[in-house]
Amino acid sequence: MLRYFAAWLGLIGSLLWAVPLFPPHCDGKKDSEESDKDKTLAMIALSSVVLIISIISIGDWGNLTTANVVYGLLAAALSLFLTAVLGFAKNLHVHWDRAISVVLALMWVFAAIFLAAVGPFKQAGNGMFSTWLGTLCSIKNLMRSIYKTSA
Repeated sequence: MLRYFAAWLGLIGSLLWAVPLFPPHCDGKKDSEESDKDKTLAMIALSSVVLIISIISIGDWGNLTTANVVYGLLAAALSLFLTAVLGFAKNLHVHWDRAISVVLALMWVFAAIFLAAVGPFKQAGNGMFSTWLGTLCSIKNLMRSIYKTSA
């Protein structure tokens, strides 16, 4: 059952990732930029939820005390909070948007290193897919904020 969920998450993430990395350069497409931002943030939030569920469903409760797993839980919870801030605060100052996007990207890159490369998600599954999807979407969000700041 969980394998099908991971496959659907991968499909949805891949389709949303197919959207161009940089927003359109036309000023008349502000709605398109906001829609792309909202989709990216939604995928980061979804990846956070799936990561939390994957960590909890590891089954080895003694394993939940290792540093990688604790980092994964903290990063996913903080990521949920920060995506909510970016998503709901529409008039957020550009510098705050960029700072939060940098923090999100760094958290997810380290999550990919600690959780997918070192463990416990070395094999393909929900934890690995959600970690990599969150990493890619957070980097995409960072690129959006850099473009927004420099424009």
